[in-house]
Amino acid sequence: AFAWMSWMRVPVWKDNRTFALSLLEAHPESYRGHWVAGRVLGASGNLAAADRELRVARSIHDRDVSLLRESADLARAMGQADSARYFTTRADSIDGARRK
Repeated sequence: AFAWMSWMRVPVWKDNRTFALSLLEAHPESYRGHWVAGRVLGASGNLAAADRELRVARSIHDRDVSLLRESADLARAMGQADSARYFTTRADSIDGARRK
C-alpha cells in the first residue's frame, strides 16, 4: 500500500515548480510550502512573486533563522537594503538567543 502511494506521488517530483504547487495545494498552512514556492519563483527571476511567498511564510512562522536569512538575500537582490538589514538583524538576534 505504501509503495503504491509513493508511486502515485512520483509526478509531483517532475520539477521544482510542480513540487512547490503540489506542496501548497496539499498544505497551504505550511510556511515551508510558501518558502519553497518563494525559492522556485526567485530562481526563475520572478522576485516580486518570490517576495510575496516569503512574506506569507514569515507571517506563518517568523522565527526560522534560515527563512529570515533567505529573505534578507532576496531583499538585497531587490535593492531593499533596509529590509535586508532588518531580516539579517532579526536572524542574528534569534540565532544569538538560541546559543546562550
